[in-house]
Amino acid sequence: MNPAQPNPTPPPAEEILSIDGAFLSKYPTHVGSPKIEVPDVDLFKQQNLVKANHKFSKRSEEIREQISNLMLEYADNQMIWDSKINFEPYIGCEIYVYLKTNGHKFVSLISPSEWKEKYKCLGNFKLDTDFSWKRLNP
Repeated sequence: MNPAQPNPTPPPAEEILSIDGAFLSKYPTHVGSPKIEVPDVDLFKQQNLVKANHKFSKRSEEIREQISNLMLEYADNQMIWDSKINFEPYIGCEIYVYLKTNGHKFVSLISPSEWKEKYKCLGNFKLDTDFSWKRLNP
C-alpha cells in the first residue's frame, strides 16, 4: 500500500463501535454495559398458576364424573348379562330387566305396562353396537 494514498474504504461503523461483535449483541458483554434488569415475574406466575390449577381441577372433576358414569354402565351391563335371557338380542334391541319375587332377574321384551305390575322392573335398556347395554330410563 502506498503511504501517500488514503485508505479507499473506511471500515463499517459496526466494526468501529463493536469489540468482537458486542455492539450487535442483545445482552451486555462487558462491565460498562447497562445493568440487566430482571422483570418481576411473581405476579405473572401467581396469576397463571391460578388459571392452570383451575384447568386441572375442572378436568379432574370431568374425569371423576366419567368414571362414575362408566361404573354405573358397568353395573347395568353386569346385571343384564347375569340375568336369565331366553332369546338372542340384536343390536338396537330394547329390553326390560325384571326382578321376580324369589330374587332372580330375567330379561324380557315385554314392557312393564304389559305385565300389569306382576314383576318389579329394574330398567329399560338398548343393545349398542359394541354389545354393551345403554340405560334408556335414568
